[in-house]
Amino acid sequence: MAATVAGFGTASAQSASPSPAIVPLTVVSMSYRRWAAGVGLKFIVRDVNQPDSPIYYARAVVEPTNAAAGAALYATSDSSGTANLLVPVSGVYHVRILSIGYDRLEFNVRLEAECQQVVEVYVARSVDSPGDVVYTSGHEPKRKWSMTPTAGRAVLTTCPPLPNER
Repeated sequence: MAATVAGFGTASAQSASPSPAIVPLTVVSMSYRRWAAGVGLKFIVRDVNQPDSPIYYARAVVEPTNAAAGAALYATSDSSGTANLLVPVSGVYHVRILSIGYDRLEFNVRLEAECQQVVEVYVARSVDSPGDVVYTSGHEPKRKWSMTPTAGRAVLTTCPPLPNER
C-alpha cells in the first residue's frame, strides 16, 4: 500500500536565503517489524541521478515538530550512505538532509518509536556543483546532464497500523 503524504507545514527561514520547499514523502507500509521502544531508524542517502551511488558524510537532522517532544537528533552517513538513529518518541518530525555538493532536502514524516523504519533519501546535486560541467579548452562549458535538475525525494518504509490504529 503506497500513499503520498504532503508536508505538514513550512520550515521557518533561519537565514537571509530562501528556505527550500518541503518535498512530499512517499510512505510504503511493508515492514512488519514492531519491537520494543528504542527501535532504530535507518537513513539511506543516495544521489537522485545515480541511485546506486551512496552519499558519504551526509548529515541527517531530525527535529520533532512539537517542541515538548525533545531535542533534535543528528546522524552522519557512512561509506555505504547509511545513517542510524533511535527514535525516542513517536510523532511528526521535520527532517533535513545536508551534504556538500548537493541540494538540501527537507520533509516531514511521522515516525514510530516501536517500529523498524527505513527512509530512503535521493538527493539532487547542486546546480552549481563543479561535477555538473565539463570544461574543454577553447569551447563553451557543457553540462553533463540536462539543465532541468531532477528533484530530490524521500521514501519511508514503515509498519502498517495496528488494528486499533485504523
